[in-house]
Amino acid sequence: VLVLDPRTGKKVHTLSYPPVAIKGGYVLDARQDGTRALAFAPDGKALFAGTRSGRVVRFDLTADKAPPTIWEASPAGFGGLAVAADGATVY
Repeated sequence: VLVLDPRTGKKVHTLSYPPVAIKGGYVLDARQDGTRALAFAPDGKALFAGTRSGRVVRFDLTADKAPPTIWEASPAGFGGLAVAADGATVY
């Protein structure tokens, strides 16, 4: 996922996540897992990606090289994402 500055068009972040679900060194899900939806937190400090396999990936935009947080959210995948005004809930 590339994040660009809307004023200059310059690259601000290059973000990535593992394409498969892995737990304890074992591949749990080897399906393709492309990004289907994106939403910024209202404060601009996080970017959320909804994946084809139904995972949500949270990127911390305030910390360089911070690994993303990933959780299983929707077995049906995503058509869109929204973040609550307080940034605590992702819909």
